[in-house]
Amino acid sequence: MKSHIILIDDNQVENLLHEQMLRKMDEDFEISIVDNGELALRLLKREFSNPTSEKETIIFLDESMPDLNGLEIMEALEDMEMSEESNVQVYFLTADTSLRLIEKASIMENVVGVIHKPLTNERLAEIIH
Repeated sequence: MKSHIILIDDNQVENLLHEQMLRKMDEDFEISIVDNGELALRLLKREFSNPTSEKETIIFLDESMPDLNGLEIMEALEDMEMSEESNVQVYFLTADTSLRLIEKASIMENVVGVIHKPLTNERLAEIIH
């Protein structure tokens, strides 16, 4: 089963860096990169409109973006009707060191963790494998 990795971050340099890290892992991923919240919502709606899809989807979601932040995107994602079989894991990416995001993320469906930037090769490998 081919995994779909979705990078959602308004920082294009970080998106390119994360994409390069993924490509070096020598895995057969489908990678999507989105640099704003509105485009992210469109992509996620399209991704989850097919309830029979069995592929694993891993989302790296920047918590702080100018148009829609990561929490707003997750709230919209929770409102989408996904099948029980959907295999979705969401990791928030943040530079914020407060516990505010961790507290909010801990009660959100599909949120697996909060990663403090920068995302390292080692951490990425732990998540993907």
